[in-house]
Amino acid sequence: MEQAVRTAPGGQGLAERLFKLQEHGTTVRTELLAGLTTFLT
Repeated sequence: MEQAVRTAPGGQGLAERLFKLQEHGTTVRTELLAGLTTFLT
């Protein structure tokens, strides 16, 4: 089952616009895992 991801009219999501994830070579998933790991340790 595929889910459509809604993006802003410019083609970039909110997280990308705020944090420039591609520019920093990361993804939302990577950042969430890093945050969870930091929280748990």
